[in-house]
Amino acid sequence: MKQRFKYLIKSCVLLPLCCSVILTGCSGEDGMDGADGPQGEQGLPGPVGETGVGTVIYSDWFPTQFPDPLPVGTSSFTVNAPSLSQRMIDEGIVLVFAKLETESDGTFALWQLPFELDSGFVVREYQFSMALNELTISVNRPAPGTASFLLAEEYRYVLIPGGTENSGKGANKDLNTMTYEEVAAYFDIQD
Repeated sequence: MKQRFKYLIKSCVLLPLCCSVILTGCSGEDGMDGADGPQGEQGLPGPVGETGVGTVIYSDWFPTQFPDPLPVGTSSFTVNAPSLSQRMIDEGIVLVFAKLETESDGTFALWQLPFELDSGFVVREYQFSMALNELTISVNRPAPGTASFLLAEEYRYVLIPGGTENSGKGANKDLNTMTYEEVAAYFDIQD
């Protein structure tokens, strides 16, 4: 009986105490947040990450804007290249390719600029230059000739951000000496 009495006293004291804590300890409204504490110390620097691989950017094939027949001297035209940033000019690789129909059956050759095309009568020198957001393609015809000479009909530029050629595909390649087909296969460029 003594134990039962102790239990009853404990219950009578503890039960109202717990109920009062529960009922008065929680309110329906939050108070205002306190002020932020001071800035913590700077953490240690993390490990150096791997060199990133930039996205290779390439244009659609676009038509020539050279006059035909081509006059003696240098002719040029400029195309908009919105991804040709100053960083791309300074650190990246810019390639320009010309598509030249070689036969009446639609067979064509692809050449990387700059290049010279010699018809046996006249030499034409194809080149390009860069400025922010634009490429200028030029051809020089140094002397008149009587031979009919085909002009490159379409062009495409390929912009390769700095560091992209080291994208884990093997040894570094000299992209400036690669054919269009090699560059297209290397960077998975779609026609």
